[in-house]
Amino acid sequence: MAHEVENMMYVGEKPWHGLGVELKDPPTTEEAIRLSGLDWSVRTDPVYRMVADSDQQPTSEFEEVNAQVVIRESDNTVLGIVGPTYTPLQNIEAFDWFQAFLDSGLASIETAGSLRDGQRVWIMAKILAPNSVIVDGDEIEKKLLLVNGHDGKLAARAGFSPTRVVCANTLEWALQDERSSLIKVRHTAKIKENIDELREVMNLVNQQFEAGAEQYRLLERDISITDLEKYIKVVFKLQPKKNQVIDSSTVTVGEDEMKRTMGKIIPLFESGRGSDIKGVRGTWWGAYNAISEHLTWERGKSQDNRINNLWFDQGRRLNKTALVTALKMSA
Repeated sequence: MAHEVENMMYVGEKPWHGLGVELKDPPTTEEAIRLSGLDWSVRTDPVYRMVADSDQQPTSEFEEVNAQVVIRESDNTVLGIVGPTYTPLQNIEAFDWFQAFLDSGLASIETAGSLRDGQRVWIMAKILAPNSVIVDGDEIEKKLLLVNGHDGKLAARAGFSPTRVVCANTLEWALQDERSSLIKVRHTAKIKENIDELREVMNLVNQQFEAGAEQYRLLERDISITDLEKYIKVVFKLQPKKNQVIDSSTVTVGEDEMKRTMGKIIPLFESGRGSDIKGVRGTWWGAYNAISEHLTWERGKSQDNRINNLWFDQGRRLNKTALVTALKMSA
């Protein structure tokens, strides 16, 4: 199977996915661009189609259609087909979004890279501020994440990315405040102006992280094994055959599949990373972290496939669902 990760770099300890060029110290923007393999730009070219004659047979004539093709200029790789108003956010412009944080000493670049032959790009910076403590011995590290798609299927987004230090799990916020979520930036001619506006939003980053941490602290309530099993079923939308319907969106599965899913999550709840910490073991916080650990460390066909899942696809949605569901069920 082809790798999801094309190129990447990271600082310090090897990350959970175990991939990329290792650096001992935080890089400059220029170093990060080069070492992550993102020192390239894209362009858009018009798209043409062959003109058909009156019998709908192809001719030698071509006409322009209402679309563009995104091409990586370093090797002419076609990254995607986009609409007529699409304006690329170049990789160097994405790095520029972090520059104010780097210059002020408030953050340092931690990892960056590309997936799927350059179709998707990410940059993550560590916020140089005290961690959020959920319970004694269990802390959340504060990160900023910018993701961008050159394939026309993903808007540029920037925002918070909390990480559980004890196991490097990628977590989610469930805040309703729009400033807490990854902020979508439309690919239009005004995209640079939107990036500038995001800097103002991020001035509230510490308050937002503490608000998110307060949500996590609500999960310190104890959970029974019965509630844990129901929680897993709701998050993964599982419904065993011949059993009562959980809700209208559940998926009917066989008993074996149900056991496999339970068999992956429950052991992580009982003995996963950080499960022995007081305030984690036997709680809804521990249940949520069992699912986030599964999504971060185990789910997917490969390590680099999990990166795409956690930051771009179904893994991120499941992670958010797991947190929102835990907050509702534990209330």
